[in-house]
Amino acid sequence: MFGWLEAKTWFRPGERQSGMAWVISYFVEDMGPEDLLKVEREVECPALLADTDERRRQLLEMAEAAVAAPPEELPTIDPEPLPITADQWGELLESQITSWDKAMADLEEAAGSEADWAPFLRYKALQEALHWLYVVDESFGVLWKQLTDAQREALSVDADNRAAKAVENNKKLRPNLDPERDPVFTAYHRRQVTAETYKHWSDVMLAGVFHQRFYEAITWVRGQMSHAATPAPLKLVQFREGAEPRWKWAASVEFARGRVNDARRHAYDEILSGHDVTGLLSHLTMVFQDAKIKLVGALRNVS
Repeated sequence: MFGWLEAKTWFRPGERQSGMAWVISYFVEDMGPEDLLKVEREVECPALLADTDERRRQLLEMAEAAVAAPPEELPTIDPEPLPITADQWGELLESQITSWDKAMADLEEAAGSEADWAPFLRYKALQEALHWLYVVDESFGVLWKQLTDAQREALSVDADNRAAKAVENNKKLRPNLDPERDPVFTAYHRRQVTAETYKHWSDVMLAGVFHQRFYEAITWVRGQMSHAATPAPLKLVQFREGAEPRWKWAASVEFARGRVNDARRHAYDEILSGHDVTGLLSHLTMVFQDAKIKLVGALRNVS
C-alpha cells in the first residue's frame, strides 16, 4: 500500500467544529486497477507533536492500525419530516415566500443598477427569483394534492361563485369581451362542463394573469436559463421619449434553444414576452400569501 501521513483540519463524525488531526491517506482498488479510490482514516485527533523518532514510529504503528480497522460507521441525521400538518405547511410556505420576496428585492435592485457588473447582477438575481417562484408553485401544487376531495371541492365551489361574479362584472365593463376565451376563466368554464375540481392550485385564486399557464411559462423560461444555458431573457425598452426605460421579457425567438412547437414556450410568448419584468412579478407576493391563507386554512378544516 502507498500512502502518506499528514496533519490536517479534520471533522470528527457528527461534529461541526473541526480540529487538527493526524490522517493517513491512501488509495485502494475500487472496481479494478484503473479505478482507484482515495481513502482517508483518522489516526490521532487532536494531533500531537511528532518531534522524536520514537513518537514518529508510534504514529506509523497507529496509522497501520487505522488502515486495518473496519471503517467507522458515520452517524445518520434524521431528515426533517415532510410537511403534513397545517402548521408545518404554514411554516414551510412562509420560509419559501420570504425567500421569494428577498430574491425579488434583489432583482429590483439589480434592474436599476448601472454598475459595470450590472449584467451579472441581473442574471444572478433573475435566476434566483425564477428558482423561488418555481419552488413556491411546486409546494402549492403538492399541498393542493394533499387536500381531501371534499376540501378541494369546497375551494372549487367558492372559486366558482367568485368567477361567476367576475364574469358578470367583466361583461358590463367590456361588452365585447368573450370570457370563455379569456385564459383567466379557462379553468372555470372547463369545470362547468366536467364538474371536476380544479386541477391547479392557482385556479381557485382568480388572480388575473397568474393562472396555470403563467406558471408553465415560468417553468419554461427557468428551464431555458438552467438547462439550455441561454442568456438572460431581458431587453431594455423605452416606449416613448422622456420615459424611463424598463426591463421587458424578450421574445423567445431572441434567446431560446430547443423545440419551437412547445406548449410552455407558447405560454411564455403569450403571457410574459414584452411585459415588464419587475412590474409583473412584484404582485406575486400578495398572491402567494393569499394562497397560503386559503389552502393552509382548508387543510385545518377537517372534512
